[in-house]
Amino acid sequence: FESPTVSLIPFASSVSNPDSTYFRRRTDAPFRGQRYGHVEFGPDNRFFEVISADFHSIARGLDIYTEVTYRSNIEFTVGLLYRDNSTGDIAIEPVVTVRPQSAWNTIYVHMIGQIRELTNLFGTDIEFALWISADGEGGDGFIQFDDIRMIHEI
Repeated sequence: FESPTVSLIPFASSVSNPDSTYFRRRTDAPFRGQRYGHVEFGPDNRFFEVISADFHSIARGLDIYTEVTYRSNIEFTVGLLYRDNSTGDIAIEPVVTVRPQSAWNTIYVHMIGQIRELTNLFGTDIEFALWISADGEGGDGFIQFDDIRMIHEI
Protein backbone atom coordinates (compact mmCIF):
# COMPACT_ATOMS: atom_id res chain seq x y z
CA PHE A 1 0.00 0.00 0.00
CA GLU A 2 3.03 2.26 -0.27
CA SER A 3 2.78 2.43 -4.07
CA PRO A 4 0.01 0.12 -5.23
CA THR A 5 0.30 -1.59 -8.60
CA VAL A 6 -3.49 -1.58 -8.83
CA SER A 7 -5.15 1.68 -7.85
CA LEU A 8 -8.56 0.92 -6.29
CA ILE A 9 -11.61 3.18 -6.07
CA PRO A 10 -15.01 2.74 -4.33
CA PHE A 11 -17.72 1.17 -6.49
CA ALA A 12 -21.49 0.46 -6.42
CA SER A 13 -22.46 -0.58 -2.89
CA SER A 14 -19.51 1.37 -1.45
CA VAL A 15 -20.80 4.49 -3.18
CA SER A 16 -24.59 4.10 -2.97
CA ASN A 17 -25.06 2.61 0.52
CA PRO A 18 -24.69 4.82 3.58
CA ASP A 19 -23.44 1.83 5.60
CA SER A 20 -20.39 1.19 3.41
CA THR A 21 -16.72 1.22 4.32
CA TYR A 22 -13.38 1.76 2.58
CA PHE A 23 -9.67 1.21 3.19
CA ARG A 24 -7.84 2.90 5.99
CA ARG A 25 -4.06 2.80 5.73
CA ARG A 26 -2.40 1.28 8.77
CA THR A 27 1.20 0.70 9.79
CA ASP A 28 1.06 -1.60 12.86
CA ALA A 29 1.77 -5.03 11.23
CA PRO A 30 2.05 -5.04 7.42
CA PHE A 31 2.96 -8.16 5.48
CA ARG A 32 5.58 -6.30 3.46
CA GLY A 33 6.68 -2.67 3.47
CA GLN A 34 5.33 -0.12 5.90
CA ARG A 35 1.55 0.06 5.26
CA TYR A 36 -1.50 -2.04 4.49
CA GLY A 37 -5.15 -1.35 3.79
CA HIS A 38 -7.58 -2.10 6.62
CA VAL A 39 -11.34 -2.48 6.08
CA GLU A 40 -13.45 -2.48 9.24
CA PHE A 41 -16.97 -3.95 9.32
CA GLY A 42 -19.70 -3.34 11.88
CA PRO A 43 -23.36 -2.35 12.18
CA ASP A 44 -22.67 0.96 10.39
CA ASN A 45 -20.07 -0.43 7.96
CA ARG A 46 -21.61 -3.39 6.18
CA PHE A 47 -20.51 -3.17 2.52
CA PHE A 48 -17.11 -2.95 0.85
CA GLU A 49 -16.78 -2.84 -2.92
CA VAL A 50 -13.90 -1.52 -5.06
CA ILE A 51 -12.73 -1.71 -8.65
CA SER A 52 -9.39 -0.92 -10.22
CA ALA A 53 -9.26 2.67 -11.43
CA ASP A 54 -8.25 1.57 -14.94
CA PHE A 55 -9.93 -0.76 -17.44
CA HIS A 56 -7.71 -3.01 -19.56
CA SER A 57 -8.15 -4.71 -22.92
CA ILE A 58 -6.70 -8.20 -22.62
CA ALA A 59 -6.14 -10.40 -25.62
CA ARG A 60 -8.20 -13.59 -25.63
CA GLY A 61 -5.27 -16.01 -25.28
CA LEU A 62 -3.15 -14.19 -22.72
CA ASP A 63 -2.91 -15.46 -19.16
CA ILE A 64 -4.01 -13.18 -16.34
CA TYR A 65 -3.80 -13.60 -12.58
CA THR A 66 -4.72 -11.41 -9.66
CA GLU A 67 -2.40 -11.60 -6.67
CA VAL A 68 -3.98 -10.70 -3.33
CA THR A 69 -2.17 -10.75 0.02
CA TYR A 70 -4.69 -10.54 2.85
CA ARG A 71 -5.83 -11.61 6.28
CA SER A 72 -9.42 -11.41 7.44
CA ASN A 73 -12.27 -12.79 9.47
CA ILE A 74 -14.81 -11.91 6.72
CA GLU A 75 -15.21 -13.62 3.34
CA PHE A 76 -14.72 -11.50 0.25
CA THR A 77 -15.07 -12.03 -3.48
CA VAL A 78 -12.53 -11.32 -6.22
CA GLY A 79 -13.64 -11.01 -9.81
CA LEU A 80 -13.89 -8.88 -12.90
CA LEU A 81 -15.93 -5.88 -13.85
CA TYR A 82 -16.31 -5.79 -17.61
CA ARG A 83 -17.47 -3.08 -19.95
CA ASP A 84 -18.84 -3.76 -23.43
CA ASN A 85 -17.54 -0.76 -25.39
CA SER A 86 -20.03 -1.29 -28.23
CA THR A 87 -23.06 -0.87 -25.91
CA GLY A 88 -21.62 0.78 -22.80
CA ASP A 89 -23.01 -2.02 -20.63
CA ILE A 90 -21.13 -2.85 -17.43
CA ALA A 91 -21.44 -6.11 -15.51
CA ILE A 92 -19.66 -8.10 -12.80
CA GLU A 93 -18.20 -11.59 -13.13
CA PRO A 94 -17.31 -13.07 -9.71
CA VAL A 95 -14.38 -15.49 -9.92
CA VAL A 96 -13.63 -16.74 -6.41
CA THR A 97 -14.88 -16.32 -2.84
CA VAL A 98 -11.92 -16.00 -0.48
CA ARG A 99 -12.21 -17.59 2.96
CA PRO A 100 -10.97 -15.88 6.14
CA GLN A 101 -7.35 -16.40 7.23
CA SER A 102 -5.93 -15.16 10.54
CA ALA A 103 -2.33 -15.00 9.22
CA TRP A 104 -1.17 -13.15 6.11
CA ASN A 105 -1.94 -15.29 3.07
CA THR A 106 -1.24 -14.74 -0.64
CA ILE A 107 -3.54 -16.15 -3.30
CA TYR A 108 -3.33 -16.10 -7.08
CA VAL A 109 -6.66 -15.98 -8.86
CA HIS A 110 -6.44 -17.33 -12.43
CA MET A 111 -8.87 -15.29 -14.53
CA ILE A 112 -8.20 -16.44 -18.10
CA GLY A 113 -11.25 -18.76 -18.15
CA GLN A 114 -13.65 -15.92 -17.42
CA ILE A 115 -11.90 -13.57 -19.87
CA ARG A 116 -12.05 -16.17 -22.67
CA GLU A 117 -15.71 -16.85 -21.92
CA LEU A 118 -16.60 -13.15 -21.95
CA THR A 119 -14.65 -12.35 -25.12
CA ASN A 120 -16.25 -15.35 -26.86
CA LEU A 121 -19.67 -14.10 -25.78
CA PHE A 122 -19.26 -10.36 -26.41
CA GLY A 123 -16.36 -10.13 -28.87
CA THR A 124 -13.10 -8.30 -28.42
CA ASP A 125 -14.58 -4.84 -27.83
CA ILE A 126 -14.67 -5.30 -24.05
CA GLU A 127 -12.41 -4.09 -21.27
CA PHE A 128 -11.82 -5.47 -17.80
CA ALA A 129 -11.20 -4.06 -14.32
CA LEU A 130 -10.44 -5.87 -11.08
CA TRP A 131 -13.44 -6.10 -8.71
CA ILE A 132 -13.37 -6.92 -4.96
CA SER A 133 -16.47 -7.03 -2.78
CA ALA A 134 -17.54 -8.05 0.73
CA ASP A 135 -20.72 -7.99 2.77
CA GLY A 136 -20.06 -7.96 6.50
CA GLU A 137 -23.77 -8.69 7.06
CA GLY A 138 -23.87 -6.11 9.85
CA GLY A 139 -21.41 -8.01 12.05
CA ASP A 140 -18.03 -6.94 13.38
CA GLY A 141 -15.03 -7.99 11.33
CA PHE A 142 -12.14 -6.90 9.16
CA ILE A 143 -10.21 -7.50 5.96
CA GLN A 144 -6.60 -6.38 5.61
CA PHE A 145 -4.92 -6.14 2.21
CA ASP A 146 -1.20 -5.67 1.64
CA ASP A 147 -0.42 -6.51 -1.98
CA ILE A 148 -2.97 -6.44 -4.79
CA ARG A 149 -1.64 -6.91 -8.32
CA MET A 150 -2.94 -7.91 -11.73
CA ILE A 151 -0.32 -9.99 -13.52
CA HIS A 152 -0.66 -10.69 -17.23
CA GLU A 153 1.32 -11.33 -20.40
CA ILE A 154 1.97 -8.41 -22.70
